[in-house]
Amino acid sequence: MRDAMCDVLRFWLRRGVDGFRVDVAHRVVKDAQLRDNPANPSFVEGMPEDRRVTERYSRNWHEVHDVHRLLRHTIEDFDDPPRLLAGEVNLDPPELVAYYGGDDQLHLSLNFHTIVDLPWRARELAGLVAEIERLAPPHAWPSWILSNHDKSRFPTRIGRPFARQANRLQHASSVTGPAGSSRSRRSLRWCFGWLSEVVLDGLRNGHSVSVAVSGGPCRRPAGAGSACPRSAARARRGPPRAGTP
Repeated sequence: MRDAMCDVLRFWLRRGVDGFRVDVAHRVVKDAQLRDNPANPSFVEGMPEDRRVTERYSRNWHEVHDVHRLLRHTIEDFDDPPRLLAGEVNLDPPELVAYYGGDDQLHLSLNFHTIVDLPWRARELAGLVAEIERLAPPHAWPSWILSNHDKSRFPTRIGRPFARQANRLQHASSVTGPAGSSRSRRSLRWCFGWLSEVVLDGLRNGHSVSVAVSGGPCRRPAGAGSACPRSAARARRGPPRAGTP
């Protein structure tokens, strides 16, 4: 299967793609025995459901680094121009920097701690930056992510003034800050209820209702109307229009 996946990479590399982003790069390999994760003794009701277990067997498995070395070796056969291998790595800094390897795994380990856990305060932010710079090998290039579709929009979480500061900080730092659509970076979270007045008014006036269901708390497929968070409805004329994948 690994050989087949590398053939898929070569297919697209021959067509000129600039590189690949590996989704959940730390979960590419699982325990070969498919053992269940042990219960999390610290779990209490009200915590997210995925905290019920300690992920001993389903993430950051030791063989995962072999996979990323293979992917890196594959794309480096196409070096004119050079190609990029980036990966989503939702791990603590000491584990995250291991995905750079000896300059033979990911070019970029995408750092999601600014999304998931970090309070947006100067002391915590400076501490995270210092920790990553201390742990990262000399060849590694840090990255900072402010938003993605798995979390509500950055301005919603910290407020517009802080969001503008964060964008300036991100672009002034010696890091790579992947940029999504400008709409995603500046928008606030909003949604319709299933029986909101907007929807009901549309139905009363002969409109059809197009419903978009999102896999993330704040995902909006391009050209498909609103999908934030998880479900939204938009009243408009005409038949429903398919969203852009």
